[in-house]
Amino acid sequence: MTGKTVWETLSLAAQRWPDHTFLRTRDGALSYSQVLAKGNARAEGLLIRGLRPGDHGIIVMRNSLDHVITWFALNALGATAVPVNPRLTDEQLAHQVRVADAAAVFADDDEAHRLDLLLTGQHIRVAAARHVEGGAIPDTWCPLTDLDHPVSAPHATNHDSRPGTSAMVLFTSGTTGPPKGCILSNHYLVRQGELLAKYLELRQSDVLYCPFPLFHADAITYTIMAALAVGGTAAIGRKYSTTEFWDEIAYFGATVFDFMGATLTMLHHRPSQANDRENTVRLAWGVPVPPFAAEFEQRFDLRVVELYGSTDAGMPIAHPLHEPRRLGSCGQVIPEYDIRVVDSRGAIVEAGEVGELEVTSREPHLLSEGYRGMAEATAASRRGRWLRTGDLVRRDEQGWVYFVGRASDVIRRRGENISAIDIESAIEKHPAVSECAAYGVPSPMTEDDVMLSYVVTAGETLSPAALAAFCTEVLPAFMVPRYLRPLDALPHTPTEKVAKTTLKREGVTADTWDRERA
Repeated sequence: MTGKTVWETLSLAAQRWPDHTFLRTRDGALSYSQVLAKGNARAEGLLIRGLRPGDHGIIVMRNSLDHVITWFALNALGATAVPVNPRLTDEQLAHQVRVADAAAVFADDDEAHRLDLLLTGQHIRVAAARHVEGGAIPDTWCPLTDLDHPVSAPHATNHDSRPGTSAMVLFTSGTTGPPKGCILSNHYLVRQGELLAKYLELRQSDVLYCPFPLFHADAITYTIMAALAVGGTAAIGRKYSTTEFWDEIAYFGATVFDFMGATLTMLHHRPSQANDRENTVRLAWGVPVPPFAAEFEQRFDLRVVELYGSTDAGMPIAHPLHEPRRLGSCGQVIPEYDIRVVDSRGAIVEAGEVGELEVTSREPHLLSEGYRGMAEATAASRRGRWLRTGDLVRRDEQGWVYFVGRASDVIRRRGENISAIDIESAIEKHPAVSECAAYGVPSPMTEDDVMLSYVVTAGETLSPAALAAFCTEVLPAFMVPRYLRPLDALPHTPTEKVAKTTLKREGVTADTWDRERA
């Protein structure tokens, strides 16, 4: 049933499941046929205003039905959607606008004035904002509803509909460096949704809940496109909230949700409730799966599955759904991909040894097409046909893959390579630690010393000295942090990944406890 493009796939799905609910947000719900009709009407308005195949449309909008309809409409015309984070600073947003080189800009009304200043001198053919009561948008902008021009039939494919044509540019989260705009093809978006649905055995009856933003692959590819693959429902939350998470699950009737970073840990550390098992979820997937996964499954009566994925690589590794968990493993390579684990020179390492994960695909366009406007970065990310992920893993003799951490997240201390994730996994077992982040800071002995920033669970107390004592019990001596810094909250990206670049930049502060000087 797959179409060549996202728009063709939606059109076929609307024929097969016209009245089944496709999208749900707190704004409301739309069936497959309604999404197609609204996308078609918006595409007509964009066509009238001069948008053409190959153009880029930058979307600076919060999670909403309008956001999704807009990128479907862009795809209908053969244009490329570029969703970006509305919470960026002016400088960051200006950079992404330059990279996108957009012909159209879409924004929530409260972002229009800020964007209007940033777009000075830009060649913008279409600029639209969602107008709400009391909102005043610049004269050069039109309300989003003015774009919608209903037409009698869906837009025919009158543009280049080859699977490899660009459909979306997604910027990386920038946890370890400046964000790069990953160019994703139509085939990438369609097939990645299909692959997740295939290996997690998703069903039409499933409601896939994602609380993460629509400028991230989890919401776009592994929720909306995965639902589209099976005729299911994609439920997009406004944002992740630990306190409101299970209320959102109940509101949407979610059967599947995804997690990342510390989200599972934060949910686990909430006080137990008598009705914890009375939820609709059957499956949760993501990375990393913490050591307490079995306890989490028992508490909430659901299955937790780990896999490996990235915006650049897609989803090359998944834990076989009917295999028992191998704690720490993100699974095995799926048949649509090949992987290898290599050293710094590109030589394949022995089974069990740590190296960088490199990925290639067995069908075209399952990887990103490179980085928009960054030819050197694109070239540096490839070694022949292999994509260099920058992630460290080890692979055992049976082919199971174990994620060790980002190459940039390895701490080099007195001749030892230390995985930050190993430190964090051990320390987060402490009941008073809600979240923590381990990272390297410059050492007077050269190389790095280990620093840990941590957040104490509400209602608990935990001094740096007490936590240091715990660290000596659960970690080898060379992994025990020298510096410990208690914080009210760790800095996060919009997808709840810890922004370690911020912590590293702050370094050893006045409120940092030094174990060697205590």
